[in-house]
Amino acid sequence: MTGFSDSDIGQFHTHVVSRLGLCVDRNNIGQLEQVLQRRLRQTHCESVAAYVKRFGDPQFAKTEVRELAAEMTVGETFFFRYPEHFKVLAEVALGERIQARHDVRQLRLLSAGCASGEEPFR
Repeated sequence: MTGFSDSDIGQFHTHVVSRLGLCVDRNNIGQLEQVLQRRLRQTHCESVAAYVKRFGDPQFAKTEVRELAAEMTVGETFFFRYPEHFKVLAEVALGERIQARHDVRQLRLLSAGCASGEEPFR
C-alpha cells in the first residue's frame, strides 16, 4: 500500500487522463498508485499537489508527459507481422489508394498505429 488518499489518486487520475487521453480502469488503481509513487520519487515532489502544480512549467510538462506515457502504455508492435495483414493491404487498401491517385503517380502511407515505430522500417 502506498498510503495515497482517494483524493490524491483522483487528482493524479484526472491529470493523467487529461494530459494523455488515457482511460484508466478503476480496477487498475494499484498500478496507478505505483506509477504515482515512482513519478513523485523521480521528480522529487513531496505531494501529489506539488507534482500536479509542476505541470505549469512547460519544460517539466513536456518531459513528464513522455515519462508518464512510457509508464502507462504498452508498446504493441504486431501490425504487419501476420500474412493476413499484408493480404488486406495488397488486396484492399493499396488497390483503392493507387486507383484514387493514379494521376499523381505517387503513393503516401502512414503507419500511425505503430507503437514504438519499427513497422515503417521493415
